[in-house]
Amino acid sequence: HSDNIRVIVRCRPLSDRERSLGEESVVSTDGSSTIRVVQRGPTQASSTSTKAFRFDGVFLGDESQESFFEKSGVTTLLDSSLDGYASTVFAYGQTGSGKTYSMSGYEEQVAGGQFLSASDGLIPRSVRYVFDRIQHARKQHPTATFRIMASFCEIYNEQVFDLLNLSSTSLPVRWTTGKGFFVEDLLVAECEGLQDVMDVLTEGHRNRRVGSHDLNKDSSRSHSLLTLHCQTETID
Repeated sequence: HSDNIRVIVRCRPLSDRERSLGEESVVSTDGSSTIRVVQRGPTQASSTSTKAFRFDGVFLGDESQESFFEKSGVTTLLDSSLDGYASTVFAYGQTGSGKTYSMSGYEEQVAGGQFLSASDGLIPRSVRYVFDRIQHARKQHPTATFRIMASFCEIYNEQVFDLLNLSSTSLPVRWTTGKGFFVEDLLVAECEGLQDVMDVLTEGHRNRRVGSHDLNKDSSRSHSLLTLHCQTETID
């Protein structure tokens, strides 16, 4: 259903290399849901045209990580997850477009376990939000129990690997009526608190495959998937 899917566009700022070459940004927004892209010809004398595209949200390169988290609608998905619904956030874009930064933050900081900074991406901020919600729920429902588990895998060369268990080989993807799609034999870690989930995130990023290219010297060379399983039981 279209109401259950939101498409957000985030444009990265110009890189140092692009600035040194005198490049200019070709995107602008009206501040809500429309992005305008200037199309220039091959020479300065060529004519230009502007095309507009509408999405559920548009954010330019000067948007902070905190603001992006608050305005992107992620908290609505997190609230739904805690109410028992499956929710997914994924980043799609070309190499060097800022997917890892938007989702996690700076790769070297996440892999080093350095959180609570302005550069934290959607995942660490979402984890803290979930545990804040759980702490609030425990105060309102003292008899309620909460169980959090986490897994972290990557897709590399069309194969799935467990980022928390490097001794494992490529894992098969299965489907059942009850579970839907799932990765067989993927390690699922029991997380008693916020730090346990952050440790999972750190370990997974530390084990991801990276390589250099013209836009990013430490680019992720795989797709990664962090899954949080939230179970709640309330005893009347």
